[in-house]
Amino acid sequence: AQPSTITGTSNPCQGVTGLSYSVTNVAGVTYTWTVPTGWSITAGQGTNSVTVTAGSTAGNITVTPSNGCGNGTARTLAVTANTLPAQPSAITGNASPCQGATGLSYSVTNVAGVTYTWTVPSGWSVTAGQGTNAVTVTAGTIAGDITVTPSNGCGNGTARTLAVTVNALPGQPSAITGNSNPCQGVTGLSYSVTNVAGITYTWSVPAGWSITAGQGTNSMTATAGANSGNVAVTPSNGCGNGTAQTLAVTVTTVPAQPSTITGTSNPCQGVTG
Repeated sequence: AQPSTITGTSNPCQGVTGLSYSVTNVAGVTYTWTVPTGWSITAGQGTNSVTVTAGSTAGNITVTPSNGCGNGTARTLAVTANTLPAQPSAITGNASPCQGATGLSYSVTNVAGVTYTWTVPSGWSVTAGQGTNAVTVTAGTIAGDITVTPSNGCGNGTARTLAVTVNALPGQPSAITGNSNPCQGVTGLSYSVTNVAGITYTWSVPAGWSITAGQGTNSMTATAGANSGNVAVTPSNGCGNGTAQTLAVTVTTVPAQPSTITGTSNPCQGVTG
C-alpha cells in the first residue's frame, strides 16, 4: 500500500546534516527513497527511515514501497531549502550627525522572515527598533561604524556597515585682536579671530557702535561709539552655537575744552614775565 505521510522537516537549512525522514514501517516492504538534486541520503536507504543532508534546491522527497509483487504507490513530501539571509541593502541615514543628536533614523530594506541586529559606536545608543530593519539612534561623541547583521533560523548572514563621524559644536574662538582703547567715532576699526573652516562668526559691539563690514566672517570692521563695553564673537556651525569670545573695550573721548584763560588781556609792549 502507499506509505503513510512522510514525517520530517519540509524547510531545512541548506547544508544541514542528519535530517530524518520516515514513514510507518510495514513488515516485508522495502522502501526506496529519492531526494532533490544536490541532496544526499546518508543512511537508511531501503528502510522506512532515512537520514539526509539538505542541498540548495527545492523539490520532493519520495518513498516508493515494494515487495515481491512490485512497486506500490509512492508518497512524496515537498521540501524547500532555506539559506542564510543575504547581506542587507546599504544602510540609509545621516553619516555625519551632530554630537548628542537624538531621533536619528537608520534603515535597510526589509526582507520577510529576517531579524536585524544593530550595533552602534561606543557611546551611541539604539533607542528603538532593535531587531527590525529600521532603528532610532542617539549619537555619541566618537566616530565608528553602524552595523546591521541579518539572521534567520539558519543563522547569521553577512553584516552591512555604515561609517559615521560626529560633528561637534565649534570651539571657543581665539582671543580677539584689535584696539581695546579706540577713540570715540573712529572708523575702520578691525577686530578678528583665527579662522576655522566651516564656522560662521556672529559679532556684537557695545551700544552706539556699528559693524560696517565682515559680519559672519572671522574679521569685521567697526565704528566706535561713545560707550565702552565688549566686542564679542560667537562661533556656530550646523550643530549650533559654541562659546563666545569677548574683548573689553574702553572708549577714549576728545578732551574737553579748557577752562577760561586767565591773564591780562592788555599787556604793554615788551613786558616779560
